[in-house]
Amino acid sequence: MKKTACIFLVSNLTLPLSPNALYAAHEAGISKKKDEPVVFNPMVISATLSDKSIEEIPGTLHLFDKEKIRLRNVRRAGDILQETPGVYIWGASQGSQAPSANRGNRISIRGVSGISRTLVLLDNQKMNDPAFGTFNWATLFPEDIERIEVIPGAASALYGGNAFAGVIRVVSKKPTEKEISLTGGYQFNSPESGYGSAVYRDVFDNGLAISIGYRYETSSGYRDSWSFSDPAANQAGPQGTRVTGAIPTHTTNGTPTFQIGDRGNVPWNYHVGQIKAYYDFSPTTRISGGLRYLFSDVGSENPTSYLSAAQSMLVEQSWAESLLHFF
Repeated sequence: MKKTACIFLVSNLTLPLSPNALYAAHEAGISKKKDEPVVFNPMVISATLSDKSIEEIPGTLHLFDKEKIRLRNVRRAGDILQETPGVYIWGASQGSQAPSANRGNRISIRGVSGISRTLVLLDNQKMNDPAFGTFNWATLFPEDIERIEVIPGAASALYGGNAFAGVIRVVSKKPTEKEISLTGGYQFNSPESGYGSAVYRDVFDNGLAISIGYRYETSSGYRDSWSFSDPAANQAGPQGTRVTGAIPTHTTNGTPTFQIGDRGNVPWNYHVGQIKAYYDFSPTTRISGGLRYLFSDVGSENPTSYLSAAQSMLVEQSWAESLLHFF
């Protein structure tokens, strides 16, 4: 049984709008009649680290706003990016898999693979692990995301080494009024799984705003990958007992090997809790900070052995299980 617990601290300071953004807002405002609403083109900063509209940036940028995210109805934030051109996500990045920040988390942008080569920003704060460069998508609430900006291609000149493949910038929803959001679902087919989340946001008269959230997900899990045994070193049971039942096959490199069973289902669940606070010094200046906690539990059950003693007797279960877990 594998258990993981992580705590993240996030802080941020938002400064007044740049002169370019203020001028653009002024120009858009005077071009409309007084009683007409003003609709601005989306402004992004991740492509150039300055305020630019999508039409002005010197490169490719894919934008997912809160309406697109809501319509996708995903279980994990990584699922939002699945249909992004040039971006390939699989493994623990998806809601159907156990959460992970290690090798089980797979992403490739324009053919450059590895989450450590993709910079992930949450409210302009770097979220990649400082030691390994990894990131666990389960730490994010899809219900708490305002927008996601994806910049495919090298951006190390602006962001450093982790941005070799690209940059993914996630912007959280900021509290604007008192609201409660509840979501959940359950899947009855294989594997059985369910999830639920609750988010509370509120704004107070003194300029303070808070956001508190909790998310839970569970799954009965898929049967784990086949276990293999080296044909030269593992042809006998305890005390030299000859065994049969192993299925000859080859590894991906063409090396002869044997399929001796599987590790059974891998059930998992995880809990994520977060609390964030914002304080407005003025209409254009805000300071924010937050705490995020993740706990995940991944196990295995009902391993299957294909091995039997040469006398057609089933190999001792305890030995078979130890062999499966060893390989």
